[in-house]
Amino acid sequence: MDFSLSPKRKCCVHNCKDQFLPRHRFPNPKHYSELFKRWLMILRPRNYINYTDFEIYNTFRVCERHFEAHNIIAGSRRGLKYTAIPTLYLEEIPCSSKQADEILSCSQLNVEQFNLQVPEDESHKSKQEMEAEYGIEISGSSEQFNQEAPEDTLNKRTQPMEVNSVRVIKKRRLSLLKDVGVTRSSQLDPRANLLYKKLTTWSVKMARMARKITSYKIRLQKAQLCNSEGFQKIMSQVNNYTHQFILSQIRNQERALKCRRYTLEDKILALSLYKASGKGYRLLSKIFALPHPRTLSKLLQKIPLQPGINEIIFKSLQENIRGMKKDDKICILMFDEMSIDVNVYYNRHNDIIVGIEDFGHKRSSKLADHVNLFMLRGLHRQWRQPVSFTFSSGPVTSENLKYQLTEVIKNCLEIGLDVVATVCDQGASNQAAINSLIKDTREHFLREGQENRLFGFLVNNEEIVPFYDVPHLLKGIRNNLLNKDLHFVMNNKKGIASWKHIVKFHNLDSSEPTLRLCSKLTDEHVVPEKIKKMKVSYCTQVFSYTVGSLMIRLSKWGNYE
Repeated sequence: MDFSLSPKRKCCVHNCKDQFLPRHRFPNPKHYSELFKRWLMILRPRNYINYTDFEIYNTFRVCERHFEAHNIIAGSRRGLKYTAIPTLYLEEIPCSSKQADEILSCSQLNVEQFNLQVPEDESHKSKQEMEAEYGIEISGSSEQFNQEAPEDTLNKRTQPMEVNSVRVIKKRRLSLLKDVGVTRSSQLDPRANLLYKKLTTWSVKMARMARKITSYKIRLQKAQLCNSEGFQKIMSQVNNYTHQFILSQIRNQERALKCRRYTLEDKILALSLYKASGKGYRLLSKIFALPHPRTLSKLLQKIPLQPGINEIIFKSLQENIRGMKKDDKICILMFDEMSIDVNVYYNRHNDIIVGIEDFGHKRSSKLADHVNLFMLRGLHRQWRQPVSFTFSSGPVTSENLKYQLTEVIKNCLEIGLDVVATVCDQGASNQAAINSLIKDTREHFLREGQENRLFGFLVNNEEIVPFYDVPHLLKGIRNNLLNKDLHFVMNNKKGIASWKHIVKFHNLDSSEPTLRLCSKLTDEHVVPEKIKKMKVSYCTQVFSYTVGSLMIRLSKWGNYE
């Protein structure tokens, strides 16, 4: 309601001089055509015959002085009841006695026109009884409204509203109140307010059921498609993974992103694709309906993995190798360690502190800064599977590494895998653990009085041969050449290989940048102070066939010594 003192649009009532009271529009002819015609018949604005109904609605205004006080609602958007009729100070309008009767009848609108049904057994209940029975609060304005209406009209049963059920579901609650001429439920009498709340509850239930019916129809259409003869014929030509993927696409393609649902098999297939190539998975996600990477991460977090031996991993591995050929089960065990940042936190789900030294079979209070990993890899068939990990404070000791190594090999042999070798770098702990196992094997044969003809060590009476990690061998040769010269015999001639020869070759080759023979060699490959010693690729590029052949040719030309 507007309380400003600026001049308003002229009131359309004849000879009305007011300039400051709030103005009100005619009722909307689209929604309240009968009420609009009644206003027009009463007021008859000047030259209204020349206007259409909507032009009258948008052009003419009526000031507030022409409405009775009980029809004015202070603070509301419209400022009037939706059944309000202008009846005051209309003496200047010439009208017949019939029109006066119509005006009088319009001014006596009551709740009977609200078209609400009130059960007879509830019509005489007091405010306190209705609050106790239905658990709702009846406002004071409702009592006031009830007192203004005649008692016999409130108790009278009327016909229900004839409203399309679909429109009732979709309409906003405010439209229900507009139909009875109010803007708030607090303006209704207690019984009407109770019925209004029941009606809104039923409309919500009807909307929910309508959504379910729509969902069931869509699901029925998809089920009929999947059961059709043509679809079944196509599905018989594909494997199980493709079949499940097609069903998942039919189920989720048309859904919104947050409404898609995936089975466990769908998530496992998507996880395999995601781990194979994250970039490729993002591209496939734009084409197909696939789970979000965050969903896949949550799936991985549900797997109960702990440091040390995890039975769940070996049980899963046992199921996967059951159908393998004997040669496909032959594998090697690789293990290595790497440094990590110190980080301690409390895992409340497992009630355990993570970030301290943990070998699975024992823990300590030391902060972990190294992780040790054991991985299996097939020889005849290319497959890989991490099987164990531990955390240690500093590099793992040879005693702990020896225990972990034997336990992992024993569990692999028990599930049917044929572990024939181990691969590791030349770390001090690795060398000490392997030498200790070889020593134990030698002592075993001495106690048995047998000759030791094995190349490796025994675990559960199975020979395990230790191998060097070839990339680390290359790095070891490079690191030795940085500080020492290599003496060799080639074609019955003694020779000396020094890292200085490689440095001179690089300087000679890079003297003409546009005519370089080994363009990939940089200072980070050759200059000792700039070498990245952890990069195996830098080492292999220095020892490549191209570099070696060019150095031999230059030495034969006599320009390179």
